[in-house]
Amino acid sequence: MYGANVIICDGILIFANKTLVDMMDMKVFIDTDSDIRLARRLRRDITERGRDLEGVIKQYNQFVKPMFDFYILPSMIHADLIVPRGGENQVAIDLIVQHVHTQLQSKGLKLRSKLIKIHTDQPLPRSLKQLPLTPQIKGMHTFIRNRETTRDDFIFYSKRLMRLLIEFALSLLPFKDVIVETPQNVNYNGKRINCQKICGVSILRAGETMEQSLCDVLKDVRIGKILIQTNRETDEPELYYLRLPKDIKDYKVMLMDATVASGAAAMMAIRVLLDHDVPEENIFLLSLLMAVSGVHSIAYAFPKVTVVTTQVDPEVSDKFYIIPGIGNYGDRFFGTEATAIMIFENYPFVATIRKNETKGLSNWKQRLFISDRAHLVFDFHQTVDGLQEKDRGKKSIGTTKKGIGPTYATKAGRTGIRMADLMGDYSLFQEKFRSLSANFRSQFPDISQDVIDSELIKYKQFAEEIRPCVKDTVSYVSTSMRAGKSVLIEGANATMLDIDFGTYPFVTSSNCTVGGVCTGLGIPPRYIGDVYGVTKAY
Repeated sequence: MYGANVIICDGILIFANKTLVDMMDMKVFIDTDSDIRLARRLRRDITERGRDLEGVIKQYNQFVKPMFDFYILPSMIHADLIVPRGGENQVAIDLIVQHVHTQLQSKGLKLRSKLIKIHTDQPLPRSLKQLPLTPQIKGMHTFIRNRETTRDDFIFYSKRLMRLLIEFALSLLPFKDVIVETPQNVNYNGKRINCQKICGVSILRAGETMEQSLCDVLKDVRIGKILIQTNRETDEPELYYLRLPKDIKDYKVMLMDATVASGAAAMMAIRVLLDHDVPEENIFLLSLLMAVSGVHSIAYAFPKVTVVTTQVDPEVSDKFYIIPGIGNYGDRFFGTEATAIMIFENYPFVATIRKNETKGLSNWKQRLFISDRAHLVFDFHQTVDGLQEKDRGKKSIGTTKKGIGPTYATKAGRTGIRMADLMGDYSLFQEKFRSLSANFRSQFPDISQDVIDSELIKYKQFAEEIRPCVKDTVSYVSTSMRAGKSVLIEGANATMLDIDFGTYPFVTSSNCTVGGVCTGLGIPPRYIGDVYGVTKAY
């Protein structure tokens, strides 16, 4: 169930299965008066199924009601709570919600905390396959474990180790004997992998670092992605994103994650693969470094999964870091370690904030407000900006390639995505994002789908980081002005809007006239006081 805290089983004969009944923490029977049940059946069968009144009533009296009275109604005795009037009974619904909430608090199961404390005194399982610890392997571990190692060296030695790990994992696949003829016309008795389909699945984000090494070893290998992240409040893993090959059940699957501490995320990923009909024995979990507790947890839950690593460390800290370990692998590989922020750190907005925090900036989330109407500039906007400029050849307009033009075009074309979209229902944001990116990809096929998917993953985190700052700035500014507060508005660096004056592509895309203050911020003209103009000569 991918980390679900509450699982609801629904069905008219759900209490007939004793195994299920014994597993249920709370059993609810939704009761409805027989005349209402008959009225609903009449309306459905007559209006939606084209049946006549006499036929519906005959079937109801002869089959439906007797079966209900004989099989379903007696199961009411198993119920902890009987709810009359179903969804209309708000009192019963509130009671159920309160009970579930109380039970969740009382149980308080912390899976990761539990996993790191069990199986620690047992021998390593037979399903673990460890790369022989030669002086060369230990030397590479020395580099990546050293806190003083530069990022370039960390990436270099990590990639070397990944390549060896993947080659070792492939050697565990079934092989068959083959005979080939050498250029000297002599037969050679060789080996060849005895399986047709092999794919990779990375657990984002750290597992993504291993994809290139797999592609270097297996030509045209298919790659899937699973994003599993830790809930900040519960410290438990949650599934956010999933993209797998359609026929993955026919593949040997190389499941990749850079490190495995408690094993909770890897176990969830394996469960996802099993739910997509991948045989357990066809799954190979690859990781540069694992903790003993993680190895045991995975082997105990999935004994047929082959666990492959370069080294196993003995402990996991209370903060779920492997000891002695290599720190936060993703931060060290992607260069986000210094400020301990997330994978959207390279966004100019966030980078600027972090830089100023080192200079004393504080409480910026209470002081900086972003309009919910602001349009978002995505990575693919910037890619398209550069591709369009390249296509213009000698007629290039000198764009900054920051994506402003394509964003401006989508805004004018009413397909743009605003901050309010990101703050709302994330599934709707994903739908709009994919639709917009697909439109650009139809024009520029060189834009990678993997790049699109990776960017979409970032925004899930970015939304939560920036949410306190987003508000209805039109209302905020208007209220401030009516309260007599002074408001300073900074425009842009030109005086004409190209879409209005027809001088494109040689002027700005910004609406920076005095009138733009009214249309952009929703400020009535009577509130505009002093105006100071700055002319920029191109």
